Amino acid sequence: MTKISIFTPVHRTDKLFDLCVESILKQSEIDWEWVILDNTSDLRIKKYFEDKWLLQNQRFKMFYETRKIKIYEWTKNEKTIGDLKRTAALLCTGELILEHDCDDWLDENALKYLKAADEKYDCDFYYSDWFCMYYDGTETEFIKQDFTHRPIDKTFVKIPFYKTYLKNYELSVFGRLEMTYDTFSHFESPLAFRAWKREAYIMLGGHDISLNNAEDFELVIRTVLNSNKICRISFPCCWYLKNDYGVGAKMPYWKIVKTHTDIMEKYHKELEDKNVHIIRYIPK
Repeated sequence: MTKISIFTPVHRTDKLFDLCVESILKQSEIDWEWVILDNTSDLRIKKYFEDKWLLQNQRFKMFYETRKIKIYEWTKNEKTIGDLKRTAALLCTGELILEHDCDDWLDENALKYLKAADEKYDCDFYYSDWFCMYYDGTETEFIKQDFTHRPIDKTFVKIPFYKTYLKNYELSVFGRLEMTYDTFSHFESPLAFRAWKREAYIMLGGHDISLNNAEDFELVIRTVLNSNKICRISFPCCWYLKNDYGVGAKMPYWKIVKTHTDIMEKYHKELEDKNVHIIRYIPK
C-alpha cells in the first residue's frame, strides 16, 4: 500500500498551480501518489500536463507514466467544495491522506516529516505550522505583525511566530497554538497542512458535502472531537501562496465568517467539554 496519498481538486491552471506541481515533484519522500480531481471549466488538466510537463520534465514523466499522478474528471452537474474534496479523498489509496490545495506549495520535506511523525506516533490526524506569501516571493503586510483572531467568546489571542527563509526572502512564520476551546478557532485555518489516517477520515464521513465554504473548519472540529491522538508537526510544511489580490479565497469574506460562526455555535458545548492532547513532532 502507498504510504501517503495527496488529494487536490483543481479549479484552474494558473501560475499558482504551476508552483503547486513543482512542489510535489520536488518531494524528498517518494512513497506517495497524487490524486487530482479535474474541476476546471473545460476539463483541461490532462492537456495541461501533456503540453507543459510531460515532455519537459523527466521526473514528472516518470511519476505520470507509473501512475503516481492520477487524474480524475468531475462529471456531476452540481458541486460544492465539500463534495469535491470528499470525492477526491475517497479516490485515495494511501494509508495517510493529505489535503493540498491547488494554489499552495509543499516544503520539499513535508511528506518525509509526515511519514516520520506517523511512524513514531501513529496518530489519527496530523497538522503543521505554515506561512503565507505572494507567489512572486514578496512578504505580505499580513505577515509582518502578530496575527490576532477573535474567537467566539470575544477574547483576543495572539499566535506566536518565528522566522524562516525562502529564496533570500525573510518571512514571519506562524506557529500553531495548542488546541483548547479558547484557541480552537485558530486551528480552522485552511492554510494549514492537514493529513488523516485514511480509515479515520472514512470513519468521520469526510468533508461535509453540503458546505461550499468552511468545509475544512467543520471537518477539523469533527476530527478533534472524535480522535484519540493528534500530532502537530513543528515545521512549516505548507506555504500558502496569495494571489495578486492578497487572498486565496474568492468567496465574499462575510459568507465565510457567517458559516464559521454557525459551525462554532453548533459545536460550542462539545468543544468546551473536549480535552485534546496534542503530540508534538519536531523534525530533526
